[in-house]
Amino acid sequence: MDDISQSGVAFNIDTFEAIVNIMRQQDSSDKLEEERNRVAEILNQFIKREDIFSFSIEALQSNMSAYSKYYIVQGIRNSIKKFWEIQSEEFREEFKSFFFQYIISIVQSNSAHYLIEICNSALIDIFFFDFPDKWPDILQDLVNSSEVSLQNCINVFKILTSMCEFINETESNYITVKRSIEVKTAFKEYTENIINFVIKAVVSSENDEQIKSGLISLRQLIGFLNNEQYLRVDILNPIYSILARTDKHGIEIIEILSDYISLLHDVEGSEELQNTTFNVTIQVFNYLAGEDFSKAPELLENEEFQYTFITDLTDIISQLMEYVNTQEFFQLLRWVYIMTENAPERIANEIITFWSKFLRQLAIAYIDDPQINETIEQFYHSLRQELIYLVPQPLTSSKYLDDDEREKNTMISMGLITVDFFPPRECITLLTNKNPDDMISIILDNFKNLDLEKLDLKKFTGLLFSSGLVAISLDPDYLDTYLKELFQILFGLSEQFSDLQMKYLIAKTICFVTWSMNRYLDIPTNYAITRALILKILDFMVEDDFEMQFYAIHAMKQLGIKSRNTLTKSPSEDEKSLLQIFCEKTDEISEKLYIENLPELYDCLGLWIPRNPPENEVFTASWVWDHLAERILNFISNSPLNNEQELQLLVAQVKAMANIANFCKIPCSDMMKEFFEALCQLYLTFSNKLVESGIFDDDNLNQFGLLIALIKSSIMKLFDRTISNNPAKNEICSNVIIPITFNQIVIDYVNLPPIGRTPEVFNLMNSICRKHQQNFVENLQLVLTNLYLPTVQMFGDNFDSFLNVRFSFYAFLSNMCTINQILSKLGEEGSDEVLNCLENGATNPYERISNNALIGIINLFNEAYKSMKYDEISLKFIEKHLLDEICFMFNMLIDPTYKCTFDRQISAISNLCSREYAQARAEEIFYRVCSLFPNRPSQEIGEILHNAFTSFNTLIDLRNSVKSFVISVTQISPLDPDLNKQEAKEQAAKLAEQFKDVTGYVYNQAEESSNRNHLDIAQNVSSITI
Repeated sequence: MDDISQSGVAFNIDTFEAIVNIMRQQDSSDKLEEERNRVAEILNQFIKREDIFSFSIEALQSNMSAYSKYYIVQGIRNSIKKFWEIQSEEFREEFKSFFFQYIISIVQSNSAHYLIEICNSALIDIFFFDFPDKWPDILQDLVNSSEVSLQNCINVFKILTSMCEFINETESNYITVKRSIEVKTAFKEYTENIINFVIKAVVSSENDEQIKSGLISLRQLIGFLNNEQYLRVDILNPIYSILARTDKHGIEIIEILSDYISLLHDVEGSEELQNTTFNVTIQVFNYLAGEDFSKAPELLENEEFQYTFITDLTDIISQLMEYVNTQEFFQLLRWVYIMTENAPERIANEIITFWSKFLRQLAIAYIDDPQINETIEQFYHSLRQELIYLVPQPLTSSKYLDDDEREKNTMISMGLITVDFFPPRECITLLTNKNPDDMISIILDNFKNLDLEKLDLKKFTGLLFSSGLVAISLDPDYLDTYLKELFQILFGLSEQFSDLQMKYLIAKTICFVTWSMNRYLDIPTNYAITRALILKILDFMVEDDFEMQFYAIHAMKQLGIKSRNTLTKSPSEDEKSLLQIFCEKTDEISEKLYIENLPELYDCLGLWIPRNPPENEVFTASWVWDHLAERILNFISNSPLNNEQELQLLVAQVKAMANIANFCKIPCSDMMKEFFEALCQLYLTFSNKLVESGIFDDDNLNQFGLLIALIKSSIMKLFDRTISNNPAKNEICSNVIIPITFNQIVIDYVNLPPIGRTPEVFNLMNSICRKHQQNFVENLQLVLTNLYLPTVQMFGDNFDSFLNVRFSFYAFLSNMCTINQILSKLGEEGSDEVLNCLENGATNPYERISNNALIGIINLFNEAYKSMKYDEISLKFIEKHLLDEICFMFNMLIDPTYKCTFDRQISAISNLCSREYAQARAEEIFYRVCSLFPNRPSQEIGEILHNAFTSFNTLIDLRNSVKSFVISVTQISPLDPDLNKQEAKEQAAKLAEQFKDVTGYVYNQAEESSNRNHLDIAQNVSSITI
């Protein structure tokens, strides 16, 4: 049975039918399920047979089931994509003739729809290879086939629709962008005739399915008309003709008219036709629905229709603004407004997006009709009353994996500039700016008129977050009064509600306003509001709700980032500063926090601590370090640490200390020395527990073992961050942490079973290597013996074993390769071993591992190039490995498994080739690379290598030539995002450069490349031929 999937094996119809029938059996027994899985794999291999064309016609002409023929056509599609161009002209003509007639016959005989659909797709595959040069008549052939029967006509419409969609996408995996453009250009020449054919067929039809399919096809086709054809082709009269006979196709007609208006906007001389089309659109919709949907109330229940109508209008709103001075335009808005009043949740975002774009356009529109202006003012007022209920929650939390990809943490994000939240924010801002008094009045009146017994949760949520957006939008003249009233209302509501969900929503709103208004709250004159807010947020921190605590802490974090001046200063000698209030409540809050929130609390505290405190300030970084260190030491001393709850609390406390290390420099005190020494002993104690206590289940840590591993992980993170964020001369780092690391932590690592080893040890080594390189070099052999070698040995051949360790290990290894004269320190054998290890990492399918390993290879060769003139080991390394490494990179390029690191591979090739040593061996390198790709033109290889040898200053030419090469050799799409990361970055930087002066714009200045001159290459490789 397996033989049938192998190329060259004779195809037997009965055998194949029997295999496919196994897939169709309904029995759910385990034995049959296992058999089905095996058959599925056989069929998956079958469709990849390279000789499928040799028996495809016979198979399709046989009496096999449609289900079996479906797999045959799948194989035909695969072969078309891979082998069509190498088939003989005679075969191609024979197959096209047969297959075209075959589609007509299966449609005529009402075969299974899935077989017809895949045959249509295969025909379109051939179309993309052979149109127009080798099959110029395919479109006329389709038109002619439509006359065979009604069903064939409907199928032709479907084929034309799919063709148009396929041409517009230009994302095929088997054709180049150039070929797609050629097909599109040729297709446009036939479009007018095809449209006339579709119109004629639809207008004369009495069949609803035929009319609908034709209209869908017509909508796609009109996008291919050129300017002259737009003015020549009659679309409107056929639509009137259809409407005169039936009103069943209103959605399709509205879609066509919406697209038509949008497309006409760019056609010179079409103003009259635009006006006519707009009026026809209004008339058609009026005819279908009436002025207030009274003729078709069912449309307000039809989400598909509403979605299409709203999105089409959104796309053409800028064109429609030309009619803003007409009553017809406001009739259009009335329909959208009625939909807004009845908005189903699924299309609420689309409705908000429409109003956002409309209000933006209206803000700059010139309207000279007083009556229209009065209508607009009324319209604004009505919109304010409706849109405030559609604002979604701007604050969201999500889980993400920690550095070692074992531990889940919670992250908060505020959606003020996200895709989903920007439109509602813009709506509220524009509506507020137009008339702040009216908006404030609507918000406050809605709060005052709340019926707490009959509360609509969705509307209440929208009102809460709209109130926050209004605050963001208001000028300072309005803000003081509004915020005082708003906070008074929100504070009152938080006391009125006993329901935790309602209190949570109000708390979230207060946090959102705090988050958004932190600069305002930092102004000394607003101290009273800031104080009241912080006291309320501190109350939220002790509520028995994880998310309420979480959002409250993050609101306090934002205040710490933006409003530290207000927090650390007391308004009078008799009054405590807000920092003092917070610090004094730390213990009380800690006792009531969920364990997961404890690290976030100290993270927040670290942000509040002043960076340059006055001499008399008690609450400084030293206070925070000592406070938490004392808390942890007491906990360790007084807890047996033998149950999960105690271990979870210890993990949280150590993580909290690691968070403090991110913001506060560590004081050089006896307390800190005692603290880190105690943590080291705790670390080693838990290592012994891992070895001695039997807390493994089938080579995996059990729950108790995982908690111990997390404690060790947290301790290492604390050590790592302390090293990273403190000066190299800090005594705790140099005299305590580093000796502990090399004398105890490194030795501990090798003594543990692989499953118990702590990945964060490599992060700590990374930091030591960066900040204390001399200490690291002195202990290099210790590191290689006790960290590097045991880790490489435990990885084995399984690429996804010990992933958490691999991630940290390769980041460390790539950084180690930057050490000056690293190859001479490693020795010849050691250097070869490290390179081999990096190559193994580079071919790991996980992007993060592969990327770090490639960086390591680049770093290693950079150090070799720098040292080769005076270091014999570095010179031998280059001589031994350079050519092989270049070939290694080219092999990675053409393997789709590694396309996620495409840009890094390009950088590696540039680094390897753009040095004098490589340039002097250009001819040898050229022949080696050509031997990898014997079926590619030598000129193509020469051009790529020429760009590589001259890529020292810019990678643009190299990247473009390699990208074209990869697309032609593999089946990777030319628009694959992995191949276009750099282009996306460059486009983003280009946009940022244009708008960097805009207030509030977030701009990341790209590093400017140095003005190094191009190096002369030894010879012009592009001229070499074989």
